[in-house]
Amino acid sequence: MKVLKKLFVILLATIVTCSGIYMIWTLILPDTWFSELKYVLKTLEDSGITGSEYTEFDTEYYPYYGFLSDEGKQLYSQVYANAMAYKTTFVPIVEVSVEEAENVIHAVSYDHPELFWMNSGFQYHYTKEDICVQIILEFNHIIKDIEVAKAEFEQRAKMIMEPASALTSDYEKEEDVYQALTTMTEYDESASVNQSAYSALVNGKSVCAGYTRAFQYLMIELGIPTYYCAGMTGGHAWNIIKLDGAYFNVDTTQEKYFNCSDAALSSNYRRSGYSVFLPKCTKAEYQKR
Repeated sequence: MKVLKKLFVILLATIVTCSGIYMIWTLILPDTWFSELKYVLKTLEDSGITGSEYTEFDTEYYPYYGFLSDEGKQLYSQVYANAMAYKTTFVPIVEVSVEEAENVIHAVSYDHPELFWMNSGFQYHYTKEDICVQIILEFNHIIKDIEVAKAEFEQRAKMIMEPASALTSDYEKEEDVYQALTTMTEYDESASVNQSAYSALVNGKSVCAGYTRAFQYLMIELGIPTYYCAGMTGGHAWNIIKLDGAYFNVDTTQEKYFNCSDAALSSNYRRSGYSVFLPKCTKAEYQKR
């Protein structure tokens, strides 16, 4: 009986249901089994990668990190470290709810467009108390030949950044990068890995998320704070950029929304999730110096 019980608990730990989320139905198990399930999950695989080497992220460039609780920041560092090491599965070093874990995954995804092999979705195991006890990151197919992909990504980025870096003002750099990126990239909803910066920079085909992450990556590399902003209506994404101490909206898929205020945006650009905490864009337009 004990052997069968153990096998059943392990089987529960590997069941996948709707949307790839691991579910545990609380109605069919005694409370004592949940503590045992948690123990089994913790012993399934512990990467040993805690993220302790990544303890500080400058919120001027990585604002979503700053929106998290202390526990969330620790998990953020762990998620980032595991993604950088191409490791998908690990046990959280802090106790967080499923909702908190989801917020952290999104924060890492929004702050770090350079992690183009990591999807914003993930799978997880959790307890009856809704505590996340194991995280499984999702990597796209680029991971299969990641070193080649990274070299291609960096080469394409360099092609755009080198001429831009020679310009004087942040505005001139922004305008040059914007023109280069939008000229070389075609909007295509069927594009491969279209939620990543890689799709825009390397493949030249993407959707709003790919454009936004590519622009964000290039501008941050040039030392200009630029953020990924998520909108609710239609699942749209665009950038917020800091120029001369003020913040402006930039949509690389809509030319009319280049360095504009929040008031100038249509209702489709209503911010969602943690993006509501990004700086407001109150200045009517950018005035060239």
